[in-house]
Amino acid sequence: MTTYHSAFARMWRARDRAGWRNFAIAMTALAVSFFFALLSAAAAQTGRIWFAGITTVISLGIAAWVAVAQCRADGTDVSLTAELGMFGYTPTPADPYIFNQRVFPHTSALSEAQTVLGMVVGGPGTTVVGCLGAAQIDREGNLNSTDIPGGPFLVGSGGANDVASRAAACVVVIQAQPTRLVERVGYITSPGRNVVAVATDLGVLRRHDGLLRVEAVGA
Repeated sequence: MTTYHSAFARMWRARDRAGWRNFAIAMTALAVSFFFALLSAAAAQTGRIWFAGITTVISLGIAAWVAVAQCRADGTDVSLTAELGMFGYTPTPADPYIFNQRVFPHTSALSEAQTVLGMVVGGPGTTVVGCLGAAQIDREGNLNSTDIPGGPFLVGSGGANDVASRAAACVVVIQAQPTRLVERVGYITSPGRNVVAVATDLGVLRRHDGLLRVEAVGA
């Protein structure tokens, strides 16, 4: 009798939908990192690029790390910056959380949120690609992380509004659910004018004619 020890086998036998969904989200986040790399390579023609990751989603942090590594491997001058005041830093092995304080010793410069959000993001001499998460997003790219009509108060903006408003472009990672991909958000936490693409666990949306439309779906 064969004994299966892998996580994949356990998820498959148990039909662990939550496990497969989390796996799909992580893979989608990794896939969107390559979109970051392509976008940053194009933007690099106009100046230095900073990746601004404003999120607490670990899979999104992995995407940012991979994107930065890919850009550097391609010869693009790119640095990762985060809302806490870190910029020009590298990940801690086996702990990719983007706000991890263990990265402090490997950070080129430590400051505070005002410097990152007020000077680096949208500042002179930098081209920023924002990496954002949200509770809801609508067809125009507007993000809601504050209030769901008829539901509870959420976490609010944090630095997401600063990044969404001032970055050259933003990519959003979110689960594809009817309650999260909506026609119009009930509250605009961050404006969507700079959102160029959305990566979900079911496919990718990109902006065409001013609206986010399905670009690709999983096989």
